[in-house]
Amino acid sequence: MTGQSARSTSPASVSAEPLIKMIQGLQVTAILRAGIQLGIFDHIVYLPSDLEPYVAN
Repeated sequence: MTGQSARSTSPASVSAEPLIKMIQGLQVTAILRAGIQLGIFDHIVYLPSDLEPYVAN
C-alpha cells in the first residue's frame, strides 16, 4: 500500500454533466468550423435583413 486510501465512488455521486458539456462544446466547434470551411457565414452577411418575403407559409 502506498499510504493512500482507495476512493470508492458510488454511481449516485458521479455526474455525467461535465462529459456532456465537453461533447456539446465539441459539437459547437465542429459546426462553426464547417460553416467557416463552407463559406456559409460569408453568404449570411449578404442576406437581406427582412426575410419575410422569402419564408414559405
